Amino acid sequence: MTPSQYGSGSEVQGKPELLERLIKDRGLEVFLSIMDKPSTAGELADRLGCSRAKMNYILDSMLKQEFITLHSEKVSGGIVEKCYSSKADTFHLLVGSSYSDSERLSAAMYILGVVKTALLTNMNRGDLFHMGMVHAKVPVSRIDEYMTRLKELQQEFDDENLVSNDPDCEWHTLAVSMFRGPTPSN
Repeated sequence: MTPSQYGSGSEVQGKPELLERLIKDRGLEVFLSIMDKPSTAGELADRLGCSRAKMNYILDSMLKQEFITLHSEKVSGGIVEKCYSSKADTFHLLVGSSYSDSERLSAAMYILGVVKTALLTNMNRGDLFHMGMVHAKVPVSRIDEYMTRLKELQQEFDDENLVSNDPDCEWHTLAVSMFRGPTPSN
């Protein structure tokens, strides 16, 4: 896995140096914001507190790399306003010490926010949900393999269930973080 990799069922990948630059240049915040809901450059610039020019640069770069797609266009008074959406419903990001605290915190807070909202929604509706924590003893050299096999399992279920007409088949979210953790007691 590259240090920065956005992905979906079929991995969306680009040039590693561009990915790295986009992450460092607020690209992660833009990508995560678009994953939440389709947005225009103006909406994103306002939401993330940056200039419209910088936002257009980031969006153009992401569009060229096919991380995002043009969702819709609206012409108003001769001005074309473009709305962008994510091409991915999942992302994978290996965040190391080369990232700033704010970049790492941004990714973690996004994931935690999605998990919190989904859990509270399920609890309030009285829906059943599975919550657990898995401790896996994995050599550092095999973490990429572990994550790849997990993605392959996800893809296998997606492929099988996307062609299924089973009315009980629903989308579920699995949030996965691999980090050095405490040794579980036996």
